[in-house]
Amino acid sequence: YGTPIFGIMLSAGGVLCLGWMSFGEVVAMLNLLYCYSQVIEFAAFLYLRYARPDLPRPFKVPIGTVGMGLLLLLPFAFIGVVVYFSSLLSLCLSALLCIMGGFVYYLLLHAKKEGWCEFEERQYIPHLRS
Repeated sequence: YGTPIFGIMLSAGGVLCLGWMSFGEVVAMLNLLYCYSQVIEFAAFLYLRYARPDLPRPFKVPIGTVGMGLLLLLPFAFIGVVVYFSSLLSLCLSALLCIMGGFVYYLLLHAKKEGWCEFEERQYIPHLRS
């Protein structure tokens, strides 16, 4: 039926690896990973506003880049609080997972170049305005 068996097996393997941790440690680690993803997302948002202001966007925030940077200081402060109160185990495991994610990214680039697997190209379709 087109079930992504490989993805399900990878996900199940990840869950099995986290089985030795307490529930609180797993939640703390997932919160850290979410915080890291938000930092990357905010940084990409600011970078693209600065470096590529000509890109088509379905929504536009009516504040300049400096204003958005100042506006994002509060979320960055909350992320800092989450990181500060996290356990050492959660910090180490989430940092390890982030590093592994970087390696997987370059592995996927290499797999795409070598043609080891198929990748679906996505195209940007702007929203229609009425």
